[in-house]
Amino acid sequence: MYDPQTGILLLGDETYGKSIRSSHAQEFHDSQAGGRFDDYLRGWVGTSRQYPRGIVHFAPAVSMEQFNRGFDTLLMFARLEGINGDTVVRGFCNLPETRLGGILPATLKEGT
Repeated sequence: MYDPQTGILLLGDETYGKSIRSSHAQEFHDSQAGGRFDDYLRGWVGTSRQYPRGIVHFAPAVSMEQFNRGFDTLLMFARLEGINGDTVVRGFCNLPETRLGGILPATLKEGT
Protein backbone atom coordinates (compact mmCIF):
# COMPACT_ATOMS: atom_id res chain seq x y z
CA MET A 1 0.00 0.00 0.00
CA TYR A 2 1.31 3.45 -0.85
CA ASP A 3 0.11 6.96 -0.02
CA PRO A 4 1.61 9.26 -2.67
CA GLN A 5 0.84 12.37 -0.63
CA THR A 6 2.86 11.31 2.41
CA GLY A 7 5.31 8.91 0.76
CA ILE A 8 4.40 6.15 3.22
CA LEU A 9 4.88 2.66 1.79
CA LEU A 10 3.38 -0.25 3.74
CA LEU A 11 4.59 -3.69 2.74
CA GLY A 12 2.46 -6.67 3.59
CA ASP A 13 3.62 -9.95 5.07
CA GLU A 14 3.19 -12.87 2.69
CA THR A 15 5.26 -16.02 2.55
CA TYR A 16 5.99 -17.49 -0.88
CA GLY A 17 3.65 -20.35 -1.67
CA LYS A 18 1.46 -19.72 1.36
CA SER A 19 -1.94 -18.13 1.59
CA ILE A 20 -2.19 -14.41 2.16
CA ARG A 21 -1.80 -13.69 5.85
CA SER A 22 -4.30 -10.85 6.14
CA SER A 23 -6.26 -8.25 4.21
CA HIS A 24 -4.98 -4.82 3.24
CA ALA A 25 -7.38 -3.36 5.81
CA GLN A 26 -5.94 -5.53 8.59
CA GLU A 27 -2.36 -4.74 7.55
CA PHE A 28 -3.17 -1.01 7.54
CA HIS A 29 -4.70 -1.27 11.00
CA ASP A 30 -1.76 -3.29 12.35
CA SER A 31 0.76 -0.81 10.93
CA GLN A 32 -0.71 2.10 12.91
CA ALA A 33 0.21 4.31 9.95
CA GLY A 34 -1.28 7.75 9.74
CA GLY A 35 -3.95 8.88 7.35
CA ARG A 36 -6.99 7.05 6.13
CA PHE A 37 -7.10 3.59 4.59
CA ASP A 38 -8.59 5.04 1.39
CA ASP A 39 -5.61 7.40 1.03
CA TYR A 40 -3.48 4.37 0.11
CA LEU A 41 -3.34 2.76 -3.32
CA ARG A 42 -3.30 -0.98 -2.80
CA GLY A 43 -2.07 -4.05 -4.61
CA TRP A 44 1.05 -6.16 -4.65
CA VAL A 45 4.52 -6.30 -6.18
CA GLY A 46 6.70 -9.28 -6.89
CA THR A 47 8.19 -11.69 -9.40
CA SER A 48 7.23 -15.12 -10.70
CA ARG A 49 7.95 -17.41 -13.64
CA GLN A 50 5.40 -15.43 -15.65
CA TYR A 51 6.88 -12.10 -14.51
CA PRO A 52 10.65 -12.59 -14.11
CA ARG A 53 11.21 -8.82 -14.46
CA GLY A 54 8.56 -8.13 -11.83
CA ILE A 55 5.01 -6.89 -11.67
CA VAL A 56 3.25 -3.97 -9.99
CA HIS A 57 -0.40 -4.96 -9.63
CA PHE A 58 -2.93 -2.37 -8.44
CA ALA A 59 -5.95 -3.92 -6.70
CA PRO A 60 -8.40 -2.36 -6.86
CA ALA A 61 -7.38 -0.87 -10.19
CA VAL A 62 -6.37 2.78 -10.37
CA SER A 63 -9.25 4.75 -11.89
CA MET A 64 -8.83 7.71 -14.25
CA GLU A 65 -9.83 9.95 -11.32
CA GLN A 66 -6.81 8.56 -9.44
CA PHE A 67 -4.41 8.91 -12.38
CA ASN A 68 -2.06 11.40 -10.70
CA ARG A 69 -1.82 9.29 -7.53
CA GLY A 70 -1.21 6.15 -9.57
CA PHE A 71 1.42 7.87 -11.72
CA ASP A 72 3.20 9.13 -8.59
CA THR A 73 3.16 5.57 -7.24
CA LEU A 74 4.77 4.26 -10.42
CA LEU A 75 7.42 6.98 -10.20
CA MET A 76 8.17 5.86 -6.64
CA PHE A 77 8.57 2.25 -7.80
CA ALA A 78 10.72 3.34 -10.77
CA ARG A 79 13.27 4.75 -8.31
CA LEU A 80 13.70 1.37 -6.59
CA GLU A 81 16.47 -1.05 -7.45
CA GLY A 82 15.20 -4.03 -9.43
CA ILE A 83 12.35 -2.16 -11.10
CA ASN A 84 12.93 -1.33 -14.76
CA GLY A 85 11.19 -0.70 -18.06
CA ASP A 86 10.39 -4.41 -18.42
CA THR A 87 8.49 -4.57 -15.14
CA VAL A 88 4.81 -5.20 -15.88
CA VAL A 89 2.07 -2.90 -14.59
CA ARG A 90 -1.44 -4.28 -14.16
CA GLY A 91 -4.57 -2.41 -13.06
CA PHE A 92 -3.46 1.08 -14.09
CA CYS A 93 -6.45 3.04 -15.36
CA ASN A 94 -7.89 1.44 -18.50
CA LEU A 95 -4.61 0.01 -19.78
CA PRO A 96 -4.08 -3.70 -20.37
CA GLU A 97 -0.98 -5.25 -18.80
CA THR A 98 1.72 -2.81 -19.86
CA ARG A 99 5.48 -2.59 -19.46
CA LEU A 100 6.46 0.18 -17.07
CA GLY A 101 8.70 1.56 -19.84
CA GLY A 102 5.57 2.17 -21.92
CA ILE A 103 4.13 4.40 -19.21
CA LEU A 104 7.30 6.11 -17.95
CA PRO A 105 9.65 5.93 -20.96
CA ALA A 106 11.66 9.06 -20.15
CA THR A 107 12.27 7.91 -16.58
CA LEU A 108 13.69 4.44 -17.21
CA LYS A 109 16.57 2.77 -18.96
CA GLU A 110 15.61 -0.48 -20.66
CA GLY A 111 16.97 -3.62 -19.04
CA THR A 112 18.45 -1.86 -16.03
